[in-house]
Amino acid sequence: METVQLQIRTKCFWQDYNFRNTFCASFISTSIGYLKTPDTVSVSGTN
Repeated sequence: METVQLQIRTKCFWQDYNFRNTFCASFISTSIGYLKTPDTVSVSGTN
């Protein structure tokens, strides 16, 4: 019974870990995209 719970926990952890990695990767690429776009930088600067 304990091994089954451990497997479920590990699976949930990996799903969460992968989700966070994907989210961080897309967030970083979005930030880089903002930095590369002069229009966005000037707009965010005025705000």
